[in-house]
Amino acid sequence: MSASCTNRALHCTAGVQDCWSSGGAEYARESAVEAGIDMCFVGFIPKPQVMIDDQNVSAWRRLLQVHPNRCDKQSVQSYRDQMHPTL
Repeated sequence: MSASCTNRALHCTAGVQDCWSSGGAEYARESAVEAGIDMCFVGFIPKPQVMIDDQNVSAWRRLLQVHPNRCDKQSVQSYRDQMHPTL
């Protein structure tokens, strides 16, 4: 499954997704358009430089960090499995 197909499937099943980039919101949008996945996102934002939260990002529940070059090796089910591992 291609990255764009996987992202489209996630869009239909995974809820709200924002696309962000350290290059800024417009660069994030342009990159998503170029990849054909812009319709998958509700917003395009600059990548934050400071986040204030009482919990470390690595401890966030139901959050996966996936490099774009690895998206084609995943499926919607594999993402679900990673977010909700069997105890």
